[in-house]
Amino acid sequence: MSLDAFFDAMAPMLSGRTDAGTVVNAIGPSDSGAESLGFYNELIRRNHAKLLGDIFIHLHGLMERESPGTWETLIAGYRLAHPAAHWDPNLYAEHFSSYLREQREAGAALHPIYEELADFAFVRQRAFFGNQTEGDAYEQRIFVRQYTHPLSDYLPELHHNPDAPIPAARPQVVIVYRHARDHSLHNLLPTAAGLAAVARRQGMTQLPPMFASLREEDIAAADQALVERGLFTERTS
Repeated sequence: MSLDAFFDAMAPMLSGRTDAGTVVNAIGPSDSGAESLGFYNELIRRNHAKLLGDIFIHLHGLMERESPGTWETLIAGYRLAHPAAHWDPNLYAEHFSSYLREQREAGAALHPIYEELADFAFVRQRAFFGNQTEGDAYEQRIFVRQYTHPLSDYLPELHHNPDAPIPAARPQVVIVYRHARDHSLHNLLPTAAGLAAVARRQGMTQLPPMFASLREEDIAAADQALVERGLFTERTS
């Protein structure tokens, strides 16, 4: 049997989609027995549950408080819908926010803040632990998000007080980034000029109408302020 065939048989069991008996039928008996072979499925299930619980620790607590039992159901469904496929185990959590949104849109009684907290937690994790890229690396070191709830205010509150009530909807634009020089993690609520500077850094020469009232010198000043805050690197040209 080729190594590829072996992993083709094992992968569905290790992601919970088949059982050890199916693997034995495909590749032959295990010297340790089917029950011992099947424990690998349970071991990986536990590891994945721990990983999600660690990355989304505040979301986990909030869901257990507001909807007891829902967390376990969701992470079991997520495991089947999104089998781990990346060498970086933390990227197993990448689609959890979209999975929560899909479940809510399909009728599950999930508060919209759940999917937003999942996204916020994941991008903070990726910004901090992502590749040590040079320059202004969007979706690697710098993440720009708009949420329908004030997450940059609520997450610290929830951290200090697990009983903090869910806030009312209030749109918030937040930039999550790893400092370009000291590599510390930050959240930033940008000004309009700051957002325009971000758009310019991404190569947008024609800014949206919402920025029409801004002067070029305001955008340039905002750009320099963001360099000083470690969001941007110094321009080289």
